[in-house]
Amino acid sequence: MADSSLTGSESKRLQLNLTGALSPVIPPPSDRASLSSSASTVVIPLPHSTLNPSNGAISNLSAPPLTPSTPHEAFCQQFEKFYKTKGSQKAALLDLMFHGGVSLEDMGLPTSPFPNTVYSKIAPLFNMNPEYCGQDWKSVTVPRVSLPSSVRISLLENSIGAFAAYGPPQEQENETARSWFISTWLDSIISLFCGRLNLSVTSMPPTNDNPGNKMKHEISVSQRTPVLIINVKFELSQAHAYWNFLAQAMCELHSAFNLNRHHDLQEFPVSAILTDSKHWEFISYNGTNFFKDESIVFTPTQFSNGIEYSTKMLEVCNRIFGQLLSGYINTVKAYVEKSRRRSEIGDNSKVGSDQPLPISEVTSGAHRITRDSTSVWGMAVDDAVLCQIRFEEAYRLYPSREGDEMAAAALEQLERSVKKIGRDDDLDLLGEGLNVLIAQLKLGQLSRANV
Repeated sequence: MADSSLTGSESKRLQLNLTGALSPVIPPPSDRASLSSSASTVVIPLPHSTLNPSNGAISNLSAPPLTPSTPHEAFCQQFEKFYKTKGSQKAALLDLMFHGGVSLEDMGLPTSPFPNTVYSKIAPLFNMNPEYCGQDWKSVTVPRVSLPSSVRISLLENSIGAFAAYGPPQEQENETARSWFISTWLDSIISLFCGRLNLSVTSMPPTNDNPGNKMKHEISVSQRTPVLIINVKFELSQAHAYWNFLAQAMCELHSAFNLNRHHDLQEFPVSAILTDSKHWEFISYNGTNFFKDESIVFTPTQFSNGIEYSTKMLEVCNRIFGQLLSGYINTVKAYVEKSRRRSEIGDNSKVGSDQPLPISEVTSGAHRITRDSTSVWGMAVDDAVLCQIRFEEAYRLYPSREGDEMAAAALEQLERSVKKIGRDDDLDLLGEGLNVLIAQLKLGQLSRANV
């Protein structure tokens, strides 16, 4: 294990880097006993809702919404229940809207649900209106994939280890335990990239809002290329906490995107996952807009039953792998473009990710050359794109023998692509190109960088 001394009182980041051998992710029992609570939480139903653009109604994704035929008395009873729990009329109305499918317009309320949340301060910095309740996020569909049966079996076996080490999710005491629990499934996913992903740990210094309602936020990943950030929370909790966490993920995505731009890479979307192990949000940022894919939400039965939870996690793992594969393709394409631009200005230096050389700093006037890296990286892209097409076809055919065979062929295609990117040759090394961050942060504590 990369670091067996994690405690819940520390804000930590687990980094999965595209180099080196895979490290075990389950700490020994003696270390697990030292995990302490990282934040006080209030465990209540999660905000599993979306806003209907046609009528402005918020509909529940995990429970039947209130229908027009619901008696007025039932509405009042629901409101009274939430009011006793929340202690204020406004908080009760907000949770009722999230869980009851109540229209904002029908209630005659302002559409800004959380005026005091971090989201209400962060959204305007990205030309977004917090009063839209996230409706100004764009929709996106991560390429759907179906992993071969051999990988699915490995994922299920890892589930046994996860439940044996940490117990069911509802019995885990803090974010650190929850993060290690989730990382267990990543073991098999990491291995699909031929051992090029490595697990390490870095601290994440907390910070608060700075003057002017701007957020300081920074992702420190050396000279690596972030493509996916996994933000693990112990509990997404009540509505205002959910929006705070979402704002935090937005800042992280913005910082990661700018880090790639700083390394003079062709721009591509950076993805993030926000989860507490039962509610999974899949989002991304392309430098201009934020995008959201369909959420994955575990039912109470799935969350409490080990077999059902492990089976549902296969869907989550397919989605995560789809994000990683897209990130891998985008990263390699960016390096192909960077290598091509260097060839145009006669730069034949061996530059890896540890010492990036922006095109703007390369001496001008050099004659055009042919770089081996350009063609080799191009072939790696071709293999990866074909791999993605085959995985998507396997998803369409699942479950069937033909679909499983297609998924196995796609995996072989991915291996060919990754192996083209050598570590000890004279190419532009991808180095630590694919970088997956598992962020563990407390509510109201955001790491540093500029937005």
